[in-house]
Amino acid sequence: MIDRHTLISAPRFESNAGAVEQPLVNSDAFSPLETLSTYVQPPLAFAIPIAKVMRAKPKTRRLVQYYYKASTGLRGSPEWFINLYKIRDMVEKIYGKKNHHNLEIQQPDWSTFERLLNNHDLRHAPKSDNSLSITRDDVEWLFTTARCWVSSHLRKTEGLSLIT
Repeated sequence: MIDRHTLISAPRFESNAGAVEQPLVNSDAFSPLETLSTYVQPPLAFAIPIAKVMRAKPKTRRLVQYYYKASTGLRGSPEWFINLYKIRDMVEKIYGKKNHHNLEIQQPDWSTFERLLNNHDLRHAPKSDNSLSITRDDVEWLFTTARCWVSSHLRKTEGLSLIT
């Protein structure tokens, strides 16, 4: 059986950019500006070495993935919070319970990170409205601290000097 199809054709329209551009260029109101720009470094200068290390070392891969998921997760959902928690746990697995100072993590920062995560536990359904009372400053501090830990791990343990 053959199905019938209706063919709709419409005339093609061409851009009038050339006709509009020329009078503007000829007037004093508009002067085209052409700039040349280059990269300070190759665009993937950071990404390629990180990807190679992530491929070779599963714990580093998980640490970077947790940070990525936390950074790109919606702040209204508990996923970003869970991934920050996993970053701390992975740092502990890699360096041991008492050896996080190898990453130049100071004890007050380690304790504050843990306290903020435990006091504002978003991993479970909230018991009251107070459980979501973590401040924006605290959230930003958690993300900044987690980024420092991941960057420090990549720099010190994996030897990636590009990471700042």
